[in-house]
Amino acid sequence: MPTKVALVEDNDGICEALERILAEDPGCQCVCVCRNVQTALRKLPSLAPEVIIMDIQLPDGSGIDCTARLKRLLPRTQIVIFTIGADSEQIFRALEAGASGYLLKRSTPAEIIRAIREVKHGGAPMTGEIAHKVIQFFRKEPAKEKAIDPLTPQESE
Repeated sequence: MPTKVALVEDNDGICEALERILAEDPGCQCVCVCRNVQTALRKLPSLAPEVIIMDIQLPDGSGIDCTARLKRLLPRTQIVIFTIGADSEQIFRALEAGASGYLLKRSTPAEIIRAIREVKHGGAPMTGEIAHKVIQFFRKEPAKEKAIDPLTPQESE
């Protein structure tokens, strides 16, 4: 049975490319294309797709906010952010909102299909650049603790 995938993307060219990629893979079925947040929130709960490919910048709001709202309505649906930018703040906001993966729009068709399969089976697909940013975030030098002021002689007594 093919994986039911929904797209939330406002760019015509990218939407058409994603639909073509999904149509060419027998393991995927595109069940819905939404061009904005309001359409996604209205249509997707009743369709209950297994995977949603979500753009961040939509004409009527943030894909990150849409992700958070959809995860409350569809807790079993896996959402993969699909965007141009690799801004560290956006990555972490998207993951906090409930996204299970993060791909850049320059991902190849094979990477997109692999990500859909991976996220469906409990994985957390990320392009190498995104994974590197996540690792770098956790490898930051720990903040040095502020030295405690020594006690004055009077305080010592």
